[in-house]
Amino acid sequence: MTVEDAEAGDDAETGQIEPESVEKISSPIEVGSITVGEDGMLTASDKQQDLAFGFVYFGIPFEAVLNRGEDVVLRLSANLGRLPFSAHSPRARQTMLRIIQATGSLPRAQIVVEEDHKMLVQAEATPPMPRNLSSIVATAAALLLEIRPYLHLLAEALSVSEGKAQQQNG
Repeated sequence: MTVEDAEAGDDAETGQIEPESVEKISSPIEVGSITVGEDGMLTASDKQQDLAFGFVYFGIPFEAVLNRGEDVVLRLSANLGRLPFSAHSPRARQTMLRIIQATGSLPRAQIVVEEDHKMLVQAEATPPMPRNLSSIVATAAALLLEIRPYLHLLAEALSVSEGKAQQQNG
């Protein structure tokens, strides 16, 4: 350790930050730039680890992953369930397919239907610098606002479909 390191309060060899120098860390701190070591000390992190978290929006569980490779991208995904079969409600299925198709014109989000008829939300964007919790949450919120009207339309089409199915069975 050099005299400058000792004066600064950190250890250049281990990357550990002494408690006295915590206030000297430049702000804002980006996600993943520091870790807490086993001994409880803050340690500068040079690893570009992904950040994963989940949340519920409009009653739908979403997964989010911030990929921290060369291109830093926040990706959101959610399983909306299966597209109703045309035998249950041909009109609702056609309405839902039109809504899903309309998401293709969105710049950063879309709803896709997989081969097994699962409807999935897929959205991605690059959070602005500095990539702290505020910018990551703001980016997720912007993606959700982009897809929100389509989620509401799908929910309405599905509820109409389920209502008609109950009338036919009841």
